[in-house]
Amino acid sequence: MAKRTMTLSSNGRVVFDYDMKIAEPFKGVDYGTQPDMWPAFAAVAKNPVTVLRGELTELLAEANFRKMGEVSPTVELVTIPRVGHAPTLDEPEAVAAIDRLLARIG
Repeated sequence: MAKRTMTLSSNGRVVFDYDMKIAEPFKGVDYGTQPDMWPAFAAVAKNPVTVLRGELTELLAEANFRKMGEVSPTVELVTIPRVGHAPTLDEPEAVAAIDRLLARIG
């Protein structure tokens, strides 16, 4: 995981391989005025969909995750234990879920 998220800087230090300020634009967002994305998700969910959620995420609420599973029977919800917001997709639970999704569409 460290190899995927870290890099060696020009001065030989190990640093994150992404901009640490990536979330700053979200600080000033008025989430009450954002468009309703549920119709778009429902359109996507007419096809097989797998939603992976890191168990420790603070960005995808458990209630919203569960609601995604209620949109359509084509949606499979998978929680990746002991992981934050972004699973690296090499966790055994993620690999198994991806394999199931590929089998469903294959």
